[in-house]
Amino acid sequence: MRSFLFLVIGLWCASIHAAGTDSTQVRLSTAAVLDFQGRGVSWSDAKVLTDRFRVELFQRKAFRMLEREKMNEVLKEQGFQQSGACEQNECAVEVGKLLGVQRMITGMISHIGSTWTVTARIVDVQSGEILQTAVLDRTGDVDGLLQPGMADLAERLQEASGNREASPTAVAKAAVPKTQTKGNVGLIPLPDFGAGFHDFGHQETDGSTSFLQVGIIPGVQMVSDTRGINGVALSLPWSQCKWVKGVQVGLVNQTTLSMAGVQAGVVNMGGGSVGFLQAGAVNQANSLAGFQVGIVNWTQETRGLQVGLVNYTRSLKGIQVGFVNVALKGAFSPFFPFVNGTF
Repeated sequence: MRSFLFLVIGLWCASIHAAGTDSTQVRLSTAAVLDFQGRGVSWSDAKVLTDRFRVELFQRKAFRMLEREKMNEVLKEQGFQQSGACEQNECAVEVGKLLGVQRMITGMISHIGSTWTVTARIVDVQSGEILQTAVLDRTGDVDGLLQPGMADLAERLQEASGNREASPTAVAKAAVPKTQTKGNVGLIPLPDFGAGFHDFGHQETDGSTSFLQVGIIPGVQMVSDTRGINGVALSLPWSQCKWVKGVQVGLVNQTTLSMAGVQAGVVNMGGGSVGFLQAGAVNQANSLAGFQVGIVNWTQETRGLQVGLVNYTRSLKGIQVGFVNVALKGAFSPFFPFVNGTF
C-alpha cells in the first residue's frame, strides 16, 4: 500500500513538472478566424457556427486569438472591401496582413441531404501556404453541428497544429473524416451500428496523455483534466478527463470529449461521444455508439441499446428497453413504454 502511494505521488509530481515544462516552451501564434462560407447553409447559420468555433478554439488556447469585433474594426479602419466569399488563400493572406496576425483560419460549411460537412484550414500569412486542415462530418440536425460539432472541429485543428508546424502525417490524419472509422474506437472493437456515424473515442494526441488517472474531485487529481487517459482512470470519488481509451471506474466518471471503452460508476458523464458501455445509476452522453445500462439513460444521439427505467434520446437508431422510453426521432414512436426502437 505504501509503495502504491509513493508511486502515485511520484507520477503526480512528474506530470506537473512535464506540464510546466511544456507551457514554458510553447509560444502561441497569433490568429484570426474569418466567417465560414456556406453552401446549402444560410448566412446566419454559418455565422453562428463560426462564432461557436471561435469560442471553442479560444478555450483550447491553441492560438492567441483576435476577437471578431476587433478584427472588423481593424478592417474597417484599413478600408478593406470584401466582395463575395473570401474562399481563396490570397484573400485570407490579404486580410491577415491587414490584421497583423501570423495565421488565418478559414472554413466552409456544406449541407447535402441530412449530412453536414465542415472543413477548416490554417493559412500562413507570410507564405500563403496551407499549414493544417481538418474535416468534420455530421448527420442529423444542425444542432448537433453546433454542439459538439464545433468543439470536435476545434479539437482536430488544434491536434493537427500542436502549436507548431504539423508534419504531413499529422495533417493527413486530421483531414480524414471521422465517419470512416465507423465502429473502431481503439482499444475496444465495436460492432458497426450504422454507416455515417461519428468516430467515438478516436483522438489524435499531441503527447498530452497518461496511462493512469486518480481523481478526488476535478482540479484535485493526479493528471490535469486537459489530458487524455490511455489506460485506467480511477474516480475516488470523482475524476474528469479530456478523453479516455480504456476504463474509467468510481463514483462519478466524467469525460469532456470522448470515452472509448467502459465507464462504470454511480454517475457516468460523457460530455462528447461514448463508445461501447456506460453502466451506472445515471448515464449521460452526447453521442452514444454502444450500450447504456442504468436507472436513467440520457443521450442526444444513440446507435445501440439503452436499458433502464427511464431512457431518453433525441435521435435513435437502435432499441430502448425500459419503463419510460423517449426517442424524439428515429423510433417507431416518440414515446413508448417497455420496448421502443427502430424496426
